[in-house]
Amino acid sequence: MKNRSSLNDLIKQGRSGLIALIGFGFVANILLLATPLYMIQIFDRVLNSGSKETLLFLTFIVIIALLVSGIMESVRKRLLNRIGNWLDKSLSPKLLKASMQGALSGMPASAQSLRDLGSIRQFITGPLRTLTDLLWVPIFLAAVSVLHLWLGILAVVFGAMLITITWLNEVATRKPLSEASEEHIKNQHLADLAVRNADVLQAMGMFNPFSEGWQQSNHKILAKRQIASDRSSTLFGMSRFLRMAAQAGVLGLGAYLVLGNQLTPGGMIAGSILLARALGPLEQAISSWRGFVNARSSYGRIRTLLEISDQKKTQSNLPKPNGKLVCEDVTYFPKGHQVPALNRVNFTLDQGSVLGIIGPSSAGKTTLCKILVGTWQPNDGHARLGFLTP
Repeated sequence: MKNRSSLNDLIKQGRSGLIALIGFGFVANILLLATPLYMIQIFDRVLNSGSKETLLFLTFIVIIALLVSGIMESVRKRLLNRIGNWLDKSLSPKLLKASMQGALSGMPASAQSLRDLGSIRQFITGPLRTLTDLLWVPIFLAAVSVLHLWLGILAVVFGAMLITITWLNEVATRKPLSEASEEHIKNQHLADLAVRNADVLQAMGMFNPFSEGWQQSNHKILAKRQIASDRSSTLFGMSRFLRMAAQAGVLGLGAYLVLGNQLTPGGMIAGSILLARALGPLEQAISSWRGFVNARSSYGRIRTLLEISDQKKTQSNLPKPNGKLVCEDVTYFPKGHQVPALNRVNFTLDQGSVLGIIGPSSAGKTTLCKILVGTWQPNDGHARLGFLTP
């Protein structure tokens, strides 16, 4: 399908930026290994030898490495912002057009797709950097194992526990967050309609009933968000405890190995630093998981909208109409309703004739007009405008 393939093409175009992002992230994270290496050299070489020249040289090297790492982080941040801007510029016109076409075909008149695009852009410029750092967790765990096998085993155990908590966070929060997001969109749409039709609500005395109904729906949304937040907060607290316990455990085990002459003091300190760097992204992933879930839901809605938009038949350029207007058994059911707004409407209008359509409110006058001009399609029957050769 055209829009679907164009969306896939857009994703393929963005892969080069994602690859560059991963590359800069790799360099930035690898250079962070300079800090634990510096600690090892300080404790195991400089303090034993008392060489000030070695200290100065090592300090200069680690400062250069950290400076380059900081530059890489700055480049990553700028790259993420540019990817977000590029995505907005490339996709927003398609979404605006698809939203207008959807409104013409009977879908709710809303620019929610543009808000969804903003949600994805916010995720790209924020939590995405944290999630890409998860790729380098095995490198830091391997570095801990290089110091000593038992330190590596301890690090892997705590890492597996944090990964499990991240998975539990996904399982525990996905459903309430998704439901709350969908219901919030519907509730927001109702609020927009109410504001645009405030005079009608006032005239019909429906201000208070509508407000009470809207508030009840909003309370349900807040309750679901609260459930997800409580679950996420509990798991985040557990992850914080595990990370701190892991650092304390590495220091304790490291001290035991130092006492047994199986590890140097510098290795003990370096192991603690490496473990903190390895487990940090896992802990941050839990706190930023809500942004990921929202972005995933937004992407699903955008993809669905573009697929529906692509299924609409392309209009053809027709000659100037010159003939009869004919309605044959035109039947139309509004979405979500079992009672038709139009039920087998039949009439023929000759060229040059005028027809007046009258009836009470909600009788289907506007619906019939939209079908006649081709904005809406009937569920059954046909509305045809004849074309005669001049």
